[in-house]
Amino acid sequence: MSEVSANMQVACKVEAEPLLDCTPLPDANPMASLDNTQCEAGWSKQRFCGNVYCYKEVKISTNYQDFDHSVTHDWCKLSYPHNGARLASVHCVEEHYYIQSLTAESIIGLHVPENLQNNITFDISSFTWTDGSPVDFVGWNRFSKQRVSTENKQEPLFPASPVFGKQKPSYVAYNRRDDGSSGWTNIDYGYHRAICKTKATPKP
Repeated sequence: MSEVSANMQVACKVEAEPLLDCTPLPDANPMASLDNTQCEAGWSKQRFCGNVYCYKEVKISTNYQDFDHSVTHDWCKLSYPHNGARLASVHCVEEHYYIQSLTAESIIGLHVPENLQNNITFDISSFTWTDGSPVDFVGWNRFSKQRVSTENKQEPLFPASPVFGKQKPSYVAYNRRDDGSSGWTNIDYGYHRAICKTKATPKP
């Protein structure tokens, strides 16, 4: 084998490992279809990620527009205790695009639990879904025309993130900025609107 000189450029290759294992969701149901399931009136029925779900945009009552009521106790669960609704979680790109089509600056279920919020070094692994499902899809700033960080990364803002203007990070994710194309953001927009999700039920 010939010697490699000091000024020679070489290319190396390694096998990449995924950040998160994409395991099948526990409630995946290949037999469920839009024809054999139903949602309550006022909910939108969609098939995503191996099952059929119902979605609804809900305004959060003025007296409950705080992290405790809106996120920790899950506004969707408080509003619809009879049908198992939770703040929406997202698990595949098709569902992500649908959530993007709904009203901007609506909270979804991705959040930093209260016991981690005083840790100024919290990172992306601190975020979890209120419904307990795995964090197996990432939609931060996806395809955004206007980055909120000086770093060109698909990630939330952190306490030490360099940001434009006086925007500050929140401990909950919103479906998108009101710019027509961005992905999830945790800029603090307040707790005015939520996107709820529940599993569709079989038709009788």
